[in-house]
Amino acid sequence: MKIKKGCTLWARQTLESEIFYYKPDKWFKIWFFIVNSVNHKDTKLFKRGEGLITYEDISRKTKATRTQIEKCLKWMKKDGMIDERRTTRGNIKIILKYGVFQEMKTYQKTGETNDETITRRTRDDKKAVPINKNDKNDKNEKNIADKKSATKTPPEEKFNQKEYIDGMKKNKLPHIRFIGWYFEKRKSNFPTKESIQIETKRWLKDASFIVKYPQIKVSKAYELVRQKYPDEWNMSTIRKVIPEA
Repeated sequence: MKIKKGCTLWARQTLESEIFYYKPDKWFKIWFFIVNSVNHKDTKLFKRGEGLITYEDISRKTKATRTQIEKCLKWMKKDGMIDERRTTRGNIKIILKYGVFQEMKTYQKTGETNDETITRRTRDDKKAVPINKNDKNDKNEKNIADKKSATKTPPEEKFNQKEYIDGMKKNKLPHIRFIGWYFEKRKSNFPTKESIQIETKRWLKDASFIVKYPQIKVSKAYELVRQKYPDEWNMSTIRKVIPEA
C-alpha cells in the first residue's frame, strides 16, 4: 500500500516541546498544519519550507479562531519557529530550519547507520576479514573488548523519586512545595529526574494561583475534588473549585 501526498518527519522530542506540552491544543494543530502545507522542495514560486498560507486556510483546516491563530503565530515568530512575509494574496509562512528537521540524517545518531551503509559495510567486511578466524584474531578482539569495558562510563545513579519530592516539599518557594505535595497525593510515578522536572513546569501556573489562598481553603478544595472526581482530579481541578470551596 502506498500513501498519497508524501510525508513529513517529526522528532520524538516534539512530545517534550513547549508548543505540544504547555500551549493551547489548537496551537500545535496550527503548527502541524503549517509544517505539512509548505513546500517540501524548491519551486519557481517558493523555496523549500515556504508556502502561501492565509488565515482562512488555517482556520478552515484547524477550526481555530482568528484570535487563536494570531496569538499562536505571534508566539511562534517570537520563538523563531516561523518567519512571515505578507503579500497581496495572503501570508507566506516560512518554516525556519525546515531543511534540518525534514532530513533523516539529522536523526541519525553517532554510530547509527542506514540500510545502504549496513549493506556496504557488510560487503566490505567480507572482503577484509577472513572467514576462518585464528586464535590470534580472537585474542585481539578480546583485548579490545576488555579495554572498552575498562573505559566505559559507569551508569548514572538511579533516580530517587521520594527523595526528590521530599526536597520539593521543603523548598522555600510555596508553589514548589505545593507541587511536591500534589505529586505525593497523586502517587505520581516518575522514572527520571527530567520527567519530574517537565511535569513540575507544567503545574507552575496553577500552583502559583492556588497557594495564594489560605491553607484551610486549599484543603477544602482538595477534599471536594476527591469526592467529585476521585480518579480524574488534578492541579487544574483544584484551581477550578478553590474559589467556591
